[in-house]
Amino acid sequence: MRAVLRAAFGYAPTATSVTWTDITRWLHLQAGIRISRGASDELSQTQPSLMSLTLDNEDGRFSSGLATSPYYPYVRTNCPIQLGVLTGGKNLVQSPSFENNDTTGWAASTSTPPLAVAADGTRAHSGTRSLLIDWQTTGTGGVVEQIVYDLRIGQTYTLSGWVWVPAGDAAVRWKLVDTGAVGTASAVTAAWTQIKLTFTATSTSHTIGLTTSASPPSAGDRVWLDEVQVETGATSTSFDSAGTIIHWRFYGMVNGWKTSWRGLEPVVSVTATDLFKHLNKQPQLDSLLAEEIKQALPVIYYPLTEPSTSMSAGDVAGTGGGSLIQVQVGTGGTATFGQQDSPPATGSTAAAFAPASASNGIRLDADMGPAAVASTTTDFAVFECWFKTSTAGRQFYNCRDQTFQYSISLTLNGSGYLTIEHTNTGGTVTASVIGSTNLADGAWHHVVYTEYLQDVYIDGGAPIDASAVPFMYALRFMTIGGNNGSLWNGSVAHAVLYTGASYDTSQPASHYEAGTTGYSGEDSDERMLRLAGYAGIAAIDASGDFSPVDTQGAGGTSALDMMRVVEATEGGKLVSHRDGHGLIFQSRTVRYNAPVSVSLAFADLETNEADLPTDDQKQINQLTAKRPGGATQRVVSAQSVAAFGPYPKDLTIIKMDDIQVVDAANWVVSRYAVPEPELREVPVQAYGLPAATYAALLDADVSTVLEITALPDEAPAPTTTATVEGYTEELRPSSHFLQFHTSRAQIGTVWSLDNTTYSVLGTTTRLAY
Repeated sequence: MRAVLRAAFGYAPTATSVTWTDITRWLHLQAGIRISRGASDELSQTQPSLMSLTLDNEDGRFSSGLATSPYYPYVRTNCPIQLGVLTGGKNLVQSPSFENNDTTGWAASTSTPPLAVAADGTRAHSGTRSLLIDWQTTGTGGVVEQIVYDLRIGQTYTLSGWVWVPAGDAAVRWKLVDTGAVGTASAVTAAWTQIKLTFTATSTSHTIGLTTSASPPSAGDRVWLDEVQVETGATSTSFDSAGTIIHWRFYGMVNGWKTSWRGLEPVVSVTATDLFKHLNKQPQLDSLLAEEIKQALPVIYYPLTEPSTSMSAGDVAGTGGGSLIQVQVGTGGTATFGQQDSPPATGSTAAAFAPASASNGIRLDADMGPAAVASTTTDFAVFECWFKTSTAGRQFYNCRDQTFQYSISLTLNGSGYLTIEHTNTGGTVTASVIGSTNLADGAWHHVVYTEYLQDVYIDGGAPIDASAVPFMYALRFMTIGGNNGSLWNGSVAHAVLYTGASYDTSQPASHYEAGTTGYSGEDSDERMLRLAGYAGIAAIDASGDFSPVDTQGAGGTSALDMMRVVEATEGGKLVSHRDGHGLIFQSRTVRYNAPVSVSLAFADLETNEADLPTDDQKQINQLTAKRPGGATQRVVSAQSVAAFGPYPKDLTIIKMDDIQVVDAANWVVSRYAVPEPELREVPVQAYGLPAATYAALLDADVSTVLEITALPDEAPAPTTTATVEGYTEELRPSSHFLQFHTSRAQIGTVWSLDNTTYSVLGTTTRLAY
């Protein structure tokens, strides 16, 4: 068993770029590693992956709180951790020949990257591809590197590779990045030549790197690299093109480090959970509009969604801005919360202003605090707000500095046209009219003004020039609801101040869509990525063809709960990634007529744990389906009800229309109305199988199709197929036991035109949706 265990001490669980520490040498493999992943069956939600293992702790390095630990003070909960299993022969390098543009394992150094690095077909020492590296003109030009695992401390290894250096370009050499050892520089140009570095391992992993022997290289210098090998011994031997493959089995965060003693042997028991742990801890989301605004990192953000009992409105940007408090102007008028609907897709409320007159009423004032002053002193400002009124000639949003020298107001002029009133001298206020549309029409409108571009966006439309508006400086105070002579009569929501010249110009249209439709109609993979981003997870590996989903604009539950609704609507599967920080989202189409990935003989299974039940555990022959705001519809298999009795189920999904809801319901009933025999567990001692089969089983994951052949005569057929829904595994020296939880793969078969397998009348004529 060749395992790799690494931890990212000092990093948060949502960090997308970390520095890994290889801790494989302390892994107590004899105690076993246990991992669970996925779901028990296809009708159950996938569960958080769990891993447990034991580490040797003779020097206390894994004792949390021990100051002498080399990892102190970062032996703590939520530390990222990852486990992998290696397969391959003598060559310890991943993707050593770059065929099929495979550069797995290789990366530009984060501290000293080259100018460019990519697989290339210009030349190759063998095959058709090599790795082309263009050097920088600083330092030694950069480093291209790979971490090599499965080393034995004290063992001698040889690193070799073939390079092509153009005539006149800088010579290249190998380097052990983590120790500084270097090899002999290349001495041949315009031809392939082999360079080497022999070293003694001081760790179970080392970072190998290719760089130049120049300081610096000249502009245009480059090299082609091919046939890289790290092998045991002081000399290089024949090239092993297969190299090493790391099959990552788990990525997640440590739940705890339990220090204990087995007799006199100090050990630490580690338990870990995948990224679903992080998702499960997240609070409920605000409206999608509010979440999009928070993703843009505002300096000040007043949603103005307080309940009706509130007398003030708070900043939720987290920079310490003061509350918007009521200020009486003249006499009379009201400013209320919680009684006026906010933009339509948000499902929340807004602040409502009802002045007695243009000069008598209540406005809201806030001291935005020193953070706003500092950020608007050094950077360009962006102003955003939603408003609704039927009264023209009023002001709804103002920001100013402490001395009144700088002031900017968003108003509607007497014709209802958006107008920016501004001064940068403290003197006469200038009015710049923006557009020629009457916005005092009783509907919600959205406005964004960005200083850097000097553009205004109204209702997500094209930018309108505002170059006459001067830049503001050191803004400290915000007023919502106008001033004397121009008090707002209407509603205001989501008043925001950002800074940054890099403000994304796609955001005005996106925020307008969030407020008006809640992104209704976007494909489910896009929605999934959006919701994951709100929870701090930046990557979704999506596969299959995805359907549009309806709005979830009001929020109100956690990101994970909302993602589960999308998962159910798509009929797909959501799991945490084993390879790194991210999630996997599969559409239902991934399982349509999915090919077999691994074939096993029944005799290869642990047959005492394999069975082929036929029961009503999953049976559904009556399904009542509905969507929010849509019809409640029922699909029934009368034949199944007559034969087995009723097996009802309810389904609520966010499809775009009632027809799609019926299609989804028919899809469920067509597959589960009549029970069929299925292999629900595939237990196998994988380590003892041929190397190719073992590697394929390591790659198997949720939705992989397994084929089991040579079933006993008592089975309905000699061969069956099963779709992986999840698994448990246990790793020990020379042992890797996998227990796959599976479902009947045939439930994913759909009609395919002129296909001898998938267009058989009465057998595989089921239509997909």
